[in-house]
Amino acid sequence: MNIKSVVTGFSKTLLLVVLFSSFCYGEEPPLKEKKPQLPDYYPQHFDKVGVFRSLSRANKSLFMDASRYSIKEGARVFLLTSKIASLSHLKSEMIIGLKLDDKRQITEIYVLPPKAHKPS
Repeated sequence: MNIKSVVTGFSKTLLLVVLFSSFCYGEEPPLKEKKPQLPDYYPQHFDKVGVFRSLSRANKSLFMDASRYSIKEGARVFLLTSKIASLSHLKSEMIIGLKLDDKRQITEIYVLPPKAHKPS
């Protein structure tokens, strides 16, 4: 065996090690966060999503994040476990989705899983 064949063999081995190492240690793409699985009776899209703050029955209004929304007479509330609920089921800090009419009054309120909303 001469020096040239040893150097050539070593160079090829080194090249394979470098290529294999970069392949093995390549950065993986970030995992896509899965959307929470919602019941079939939930819509695909909500007009507004946020954190429920409080309710004023006297003024028929709901406070979500820093906004106030009027509640339309006969508005419905939906829970993850039930199609039938009332405004009394809403608790401060719950994540909710709203459906609004053309006057921006709430027609439907959907309680969402906590991971359904990322604070802005």
